[in-house]
Order: sequence, then C-alpha cells, then structure tokens
Amino acid sequence: MDEKVLKSIIYGLENGKRMGLVTLTSSNGSTPRKNGSLMSVDENGNIVGSIGGGKIECVVIESAVKCIKCGQGKKFAYNLSENGVKMACGGAVEGYIKIFEPKPNLIILGGGHISQSICKITDNMNFRRTVIEDREEFKEYDAFKNVEDFRIAESIEELGDINFNNSYIVIVTRGHKRDTYWAKELINKNHNYIGVVGSTKKIIELKQAVSEIGVSEELLESMHAPIGLDISDGTPEEIAFSILSEILLVKNNGRLAHLQDVKMKKLQNQ
Repeated sequence: MDEKVLKSIIYGLENGKRMGLVTLTSSNGSTPRKNGSLMSVDENGNIVGSIGGGKIECVVIESAVKCIKCGQGKKFAYNLSENGVKMACGGAVEGYIKIFEPKPNLIILGGGHISQSICKITDNMNFRRTVIEDREEFKEYDAFKNVEDFRIAESIEELGDINFNNSYIVIVTRGHKRDTYWAKELINKNHNYIGVVGSTKKIIELKQAVSEIGVSEELLESMHAPIGLDISDGTPEEIAFSILSEILLVKNNGRLAHLQDVKMKKLQNQ
C-alpha cells in the first residue's frame, strides 16, 4: 500500500499538481491505524492509502486540502474519544501533513536554435519542460532527448491536456505569424511568465494584434517582449541564457543587482 501512496504522489507531481502526504507519527490506545501509516491527498481531496477511515480521516483530508491550497504543511493531533473526534475506538493520534510542490512548467513554443539551447541548459534545472513544435522531425533532435514532453502541434486545440499552471512560457517559433498566434492564445492562461522573442518592430505589431482580442493593458504590459535581459551577444546560446536569467528573476522574486553589492550591503547593515 505504501508503494501505491508514493506512486500517487509522483504521478500527481508529474501532472503538475501540488500533493499532500499524511503520515501518522504517533498513535496511542485503540486506534484504527498505527505509526507510519501513509495517505496521499490531492487538491480535490482524492486519496490513496488510509490513516484509519471514519471521521478522523475526513477531518485530516479536509485539513490536508487546506494545506495544499496554501502550500504549507502542518502537524496535527486528535483525541479519538467521545470528548474529541468522537470515534468508538478511542485513543489518540498525531501526524504530519507534508506538501510536495510540482516542478514549474517551462513551456517552449518552437524547436529552433534558441529552444534547443534553452533545453540543453535546463537539463539539470528544476523545470518540467514541454516543447511545442509543428515539425515532427524535430522531436528526434539531440537537444530534446531529455525533455519531459514534446508535442507536435500547430494550434491550441491540438495541445489537449497540457497544464499551464505554475508555468513559464517562452515563444520562440520560426515566424512572426506563429509567434503572434501563440501569444494571443496563451496570454490569458494561468502562467507566471510569458515572453516572446523579436525585434522592436515585430513586437510592436504583435502587441497591437494581442490588444485587439480584448486583453487588458496590465496583462499586455506583463508580457516580456522582447524576451530576455540585455546581456547577450545575439547568438542562440547567449539569448537562451538571457531568457532563462529573466525567468529566474521572476521565479525567485529576484532583482537586477550584483550579488557582491547585495551581500556587502547586508554586511554593512549588521
């Protein structure tokens, strides 16, 4: 059973879901389950495993769902007697709800040189990567061999069940028309970041096209276009680094400052 519980956690994380793992750490008296019992819980209250059933399990599931929503685990302790949760078995249990966060989704539209460079760089980074490209032969490229998900698609309808929650979207297709299409389709998704590669002229035209679908000015301004920080020499490899630097800046609530200045300022203020 424990193996099924752990596999359900992994499955949920791979599908972009935040998951909760409930572990009984102490049980005294006549309790339904003993120390070490495990149960997984997802954001909808679905479970695998059990910590004893009955009212105690319902109470803990409700608590776990709240923990999942706020992203923080917690300890719990319940008295199962008539003065507590009111289960016939009596006894007392303690445990912990641990929250597991899925990897952020890095969704890359396009399979060209910049996309390939981004995928090579992120092979050992904490992202779940999805590459969307309309040319099927690109799937066999060496740069994409470790990518978790490679989709052959020309339209939003072909993407199926792709998860945009907690996502960082990079639009680097091979043409202005495709970039504009994807920007219009994806700007309203539940993303943390969206950026589009392009020249100043191209980006002005793209933003105008996106604004015509009724996007708010605030949302339009949140789109990083042109994408990346002004640190590259214009080669695909350095453009990829500039894009990822900007994404990390957003992801980690960073700021554009030299670390030596930040550290020294903290030292001086101590």
